[in-house]
Amino acid sequence: MKDQSELRSKKLTLCLNKGEYHFLLDGFQKTTCRNLGEYIRKMVLSKPLKVNVRNQSLDELMGELIKLRIDLNRVADNFEISFRAQGSSDQAVGTRQELSAEHTKMLSLVEQIKDQITQGAKKWLQ
Repeated sequence: MKDQSELRSKKLTLCLNKGEYHFLLDGFQKTTCRNLGEYIRKMVLSKPLKVNVRNQSLDELMGELIKLRIDLNRVADNFEISFRAQGSSDQAVGTRQELSAEHTKMLSLVEQIKDQITQGAKKWLQ
């Protein structure tokens, strides 16, 4: 239970116009404060604020890499479907072996790319 001295019993009313309010909200959204009251209290009492800084170019890069990962998964799926749909004639056996080698190589490369994207996302989104 909170100590009696920690309870907040005094209220402060503040009137703002729309521009001032939006300015205040923009500042609040860039911080780690959980609510607007906490943000205003820290500003008024000159307490330190933790601000989240995001790099827009890295955000855009992450979006593009995620799209690339989705496209690579589609290519791998289509390749596997065509690989399985291929006939089993004598002429196709040699081609099938070549495709099998290429298929495993492509899948390993796709997995490496997916791992790199996942690692980058984890580092950036911490």
